[in-house]
Amino acid sequence: MSRTSVLEQRVRPLAATNHSNEPTDFFCARDFAELGLDHGYHEHGGKYLFYPLTNLERQYMLPDDCHELVNAGGRLLFGYSCLFEGRKWACAIGEFEIESEGTGGRARSDAELFASDVRLFAESLGGRVYVDHDENGSSVWVLFPFEKLIRSFETAEQWRDALLLAWGKAAEDRLNGAGEEETG
Repeated sequence: MSRTSVLEQRVRPLAATNHSNEPTDFFCARDFAELGLDHGYHEHGGKYLFYPLTNLERQYMLPDDCHELVNAGGRLLFGYSCLFEGRKWACAIGEFEIESEGTGGRARSDAELFASDVRLFAESLGGRVYVDHDENGSSVWVLFPFEKLIRSFETAEQWRDALLLAWGKAAEDRLNGAGEEETG
């Protein structure tokens, strides 16, 4: 199981913690050692178990934090972290669900617009945007390297607010036609 996860994270992000900031079953301490990544431990039932984030990285997570993406048809979930290309990333995931038969195209286009709106902000912090479509809808993984977040923001709330502000500004500019040439 873990060996597959180590290989798979080379081509797509895999969650290391879920929306509640709990560790997933994708990785173990041996995987992190193989990748040269630091990790922490958490207490569970009187035992100390592998935890994918260090104490400092954990401070930049927002467990169970969810924001509706007004006029975008989705929601943005914080609390996730992932491994991708051998690195750990803080991750916000935009979810765009297929509500009923025939709305899959809408979920896909909403996700693609959201990805386009946040890409510049993510890249300005060394981050990436990864879009995934499946039979249930679409998801947009907005990845930020922990080291860059820690240097750029004092709190988890600051990077969350900056991402939401950047998305809102980009969506507003897109809706208002910013960047379009005036024809005269």
